[in-house]
Amino acid sequence: RIIVPWPPGGLTDNVSRMPESPTQRAPELLLALVSDMAVTANFAFTPRDGVTFCNCYVAVLTAALRCPVPPMLANLQCAWLKSDEGRMAGWMPVDSETARARVELGYPTVVAWKNPHHDRPGHIALLVPAPKGVVSIHITQAGASNFIRAPMGRGFGSLPVEFFTHQ
Repeated sequence: RIIVPWPPGGLTDNVSRMPESPTQRAPELLLALVSDMAVTANFAFTPRDGVTFCNCYVAVLTAALRCPVPPMLANLQCAWLKSDEGRMAGWMPVDSETARARVELGYPTVVAWKNPHHDRPGHIALLVPAPKGVVSIHITQAGASNFIRAPMGRGFGSLPVEFFTHQ
């Protein structure tokens, strides 16, 4: 059973909304989870005192999707995704076009930026399907600003990012 932060800030069992296995994928399920998580109103992901929670948001979302990225700092999550352990857990690096195509099919896909200054935070976000008729990469994020769906540039600007998708 998976217990995750859920609006309006309490803990709720979300098992009924999640796939029974990591092989059950659908864009509608991904969008429903992100919508229900209400990152813009969920205190668990609200930035405070200069601290943001992109890493926690990705850890919770991927756990709910049955393909967990460990709860650690974003720089460490990026390193884990590139590691043998990340690959053994079903994550694989992909290019931006493959990432966009995979999320449109409902596969959990993340974008990450590992800060080259190891004492400074990186950033990580989950890709979400783009609005109908739009062909670009969209993300949901908890960060300096939280949003349910926006173009990737809103969260990462022109940073050199890496993409990872789950099998």
